[in-house]
Amino acid sequence: MNGESLTEPRLAVLAALQQGDAGVAYGIVLGLMGDGYALATILDEVVAPIQQESGRRWQVGDYSISEEHVSTTAAEVLLATLAGAFDQPADAPHLVVACAVGDQHTLPARMAAALLLAEGYRTTFLGTSVPADDLQDYLAEAQPAGLVVACTLAANLLGARDVVDAAHRAGVPVIAGGRAFGHTDARAAAIGADAWASSLLALVNLLDAWPPEARGRETETPGTNDQLVAKRSQASEAVAAALAPDASPPRGRAARVVDEAARLFDTLVVAVQLQDSELLREHASWLANYLPTIGVQATTASDILRHLGGEVSDVDPEVRALVLEAADAAAAGLAAEQSGLEDDV
Repeated sequence: MNGESLTEPRLAVLAALQQGDAGVAYGIVLGLMGDGYALATILDEVVAPIQQESGRRWQVGDYSISEEHVSTTAAEVLLATLAGAFDQPADAPHLVVACAVGDQHTLPARMAAALLLAEGYRTTFLGTSVPADDLQDYLAEAQPAGLVVACTLAANLLGARDVVDAAHRAGVPVIAGGRAFGHTDARAAAIGADAWASSLLALVNLLDAWPPEARGRETETPGTNDQLVAKRSQASEAVAAALAPDASPPRGRAARVVDEAARLFDTLVVAVQLQDSELLREHASWLANYLPTIGVQATTASDILRHLGGEVSDVDPEVRALVLEAADAAAAGLAAEQSGLEDDV
């Protein structure tokens, strides 16, 4: 069994979810499980790519908001139905799954919860944006064997850190996972998580040796730069105006550019606290690819970051230096890409 053999069922599940038919998708998944595929493999290689494709189609305008909601809601029903198909033995280890504070993307966490149930764990799914203090109280009373925190957007990594801090105050170890953490354990370690799962399959393997040794102390990160945070609205609007001076409706183009500039600024706040300029470069690169899909003239990630650096130049020299470091890295990456294209010609 390999990834290629899952192409046809992946397309079938995608078509079902596009139609909002979670029942058909559920039947396909059950069929795959009957053929011997582990649920972790199905989630990693069928469901997760479908959600990435749905996000891509929305980004480039192939999906309307309503169409994206139909697909996402059907996927949530599919995952909830899968989760409900497994027993929760009373004597099984108890695990809790939650999203980072502020992260509204619940599907990765739902996939993790469904998988843990399939693996025989007693699992509680808390959903999105549980306040850290409430989470601490719940965990202190429930005392699960561990907590899994999912984070999709880099702008919400500080919210993931709040979840980790709350769990540790309650004496509960944490596994971190999700797209926001990138391809190594560095960001998970930076927010104090006890372990990082690169995939759902990796999560299962991690739990075979759970729990980890207790941390001696929490990872220390710089405190919030209040002067920087206070510039969010002003800087976001200025960056948006620089990127798209003529942006206007229809379809609220100007508002969408401002929203994306604000999200870039939020990523800057995270990058400053974690001292991770790569976070900023990655987000700016995504934004540079996204803007043309909503009718905004193409620009480079480096240019976007230099606009941002100009707006925060009076905040803190270290902040501006971090932005410019990300801009230089983006420029170097673009130059290398163009050189590679020329070599191919």
